[in-house]
Amino acid sequence: MITLKHIIITILILFPIQYGVTQSIEGKLWFDGDLNGMIDGGEQGISNIPIFLLRCNGQFVGSTVTNATGDYAFSNLNPDNYKIYVNKAFLPNVYKPTIYSTTTDNKIQLNSYSLCEMISDDETLVINAGFGILSTIGDYVWEDTNYNGVQDNNESGIHGVVVSAYKDGVLIKQATTNSSGEFYMTGMYPGSYSFKYTMDATYIPTKYQVGNANLNSDVSRIDEEIWSSTFSVTGGTNVYNIDAGFYRCAEFCGQIYNDANLNNLFDGNENGINGVTVQIWNIDGQDTIFAGSVETGLKPGFPSEDGYYRFCVAPGTYFLKVIMPSSEWLAGSPFVGNNPNKYNYITHQNGINTTNTFTVTSGDSHCNINNGFYCSATIYSYVWIDSNFDGYMGSNEARVSNCDVRLCDASTNAVLNLTYTNSNGLFVFDSITPGNYYLRFPNSLDFTVPIVSGNFYNVNDSKVDGAFGYATTPSYSFSLCQEVNYLSAGVVSGLLPVTWLSIEIFGRDGQNTLSWELSEEKNVQKYTILASSEGISWDEVGEVVSSNTKKYNFILDLDNRYTFFKVVAIDFDGKMNTSPIV
Repeated sequence: MITLKHIIITILILFPIQYGVTQSIEGKLWFDGDLNGMIDGGEQGISNIPIFLLRCNGQFVGSTVTNATGDYAFSNLNPDNYKIYVNKAFLPNVYKPTIYSTTTDNKIQLNSYSLCEMISDDETLVINAGFGILSTIGDYVWEDTNYNGVQDNNESGIHGVVVSAYKDGVLIKQATTNSSGEFYMTGMYPGSYSFKYTMDATYIPTKYQVGNANLNSDVSRIDEEIWSSTFSVTGGTNVYNIDAGFYRCAEFCGQIYNDANLNNLFDGNENGINGVTVQIWNIDGQDTIFAGSVETGLKPGFPSEDGYYRFCVAPGTYFLKVIMPSSEWLAGSPFVGNNPNKYNYITHQNGINTTNTFTVTSGDSHCNINNGFYCSATIYSYVWIDSNFDGYMGSNEARVSNCDVRLCDASTNAVLNLTYTNSNGLFVFDSITPGNYYLRFPNSLDFTVPIVSGNFYNVNDSKVDGAFGYATTPSYSFSLCQEVNYLSAGVVSGLLPVTWLSIEIFGRDGQNTLSWELSEEKNVQKYTILASSEGISWDEVGEVVSSNTKKYNFILDLDNRYTFFKVVAIDFDGKMNTSPIV
């Protein structure tokens, strides 16, 4: 029998014996005010922040806290791969890791870890950690209703605009404007940025960078995209003045039509006129600026509606001008009736065939600016000396120049227009509205007796029969586009032997002088000077006694109410001859 009194088991735990371990990791945790990743002079360390040391397999090695100057250290480390972690829970929420690269002092990434690094014998590895306050950028997109490029108190933000921030051409972040048109992007690092705006295509960038940088617009259209100007973000500073103003174009549209029934209303059965030029002019302060033109044509989507035009312009003050292919086309009267969609809008306020001015804001629409035109009548006939008293204008009979002729309304007897015969005895009235009219010639002349009295139309016959008083023609009815060449007047006596060579006004020695010259002057007693403010009613303002010199002057020592002047030559028999108007 074998008896075991004692069993002894010995367990031996072996630890490696370390001799002269000097490997260490150290660094500084600092506030990087300018977020450039470098420890600059004056930047302070951050104390009492936990720093964890880990092997790269995640094994915890140890921890420490930064001292009063932000420094930390781990010593007596074995050669191995290590990384550190900064416990940012002990930092203010607004603090974020600063810029990291292979050349910056900062070696902490955005996740607050450093990269894994191998530490060798007798090596001290430096891992600094920089934190700073990132920037916020923004902040406003608005509708610039008056197109002045500045945020006004009564203008509103635009909701739902997608704003994309690009840094060095790379998309960094996006935001969408709220109901007030505001947007903000936080956590932005220093650098050069620009915003790209994605929105409804009806919005157009307003004027670029006008006035106060905090109130103006910083956007423009580049290659069909809308971008802000490039702006710089520096560490710890916010940028809130990159704003974007937009407007929606204001519409002017309507139709130019043939007012066939002359009622000055756009009736449903009246045809539009294609190929008419419509211009739009912008009034900007004291300047009137051409803003564009179009030709009338078919209205889009309406195969039978001609004469259509459309403008899409920035907010401002405008008027329209219509250029008809011929002066025979006259604009109808404006604002007849009580339906604005049937009105004519041409008032000639800003010149022939122009509308009143319109002040429009963003998105306004004036798409009923129509106007009817009708083709006017024209008179061209002669005054001649009927030397053989036959009432017929012969080819060898002399013409009467500078004879005044008046166009009169047959219903009211009102004088509607005044003209003078030229050197060939021809007189012309154009732009005559369809209606009933007669002509009145000077009472100082005697006329041949018409061969037949009344409405007759032989071109070369004299038509002066006294129907509306001495030296008048009968009434004639004029229709659309009619050309009348049969209202001539044959003169048999009463002609004054005066031929006007020239008449003019010139300034000399601080005063204006009316001067006239004659090529013939016989039996003239005196010259009466007449003046008018509008060219219709005339005042006698002086006279000059004939000296038979054919050249005369009269000093116009008058006030400024007169614009037009003419001279009447009166012979000793009381007969008169009138000069052209100046």
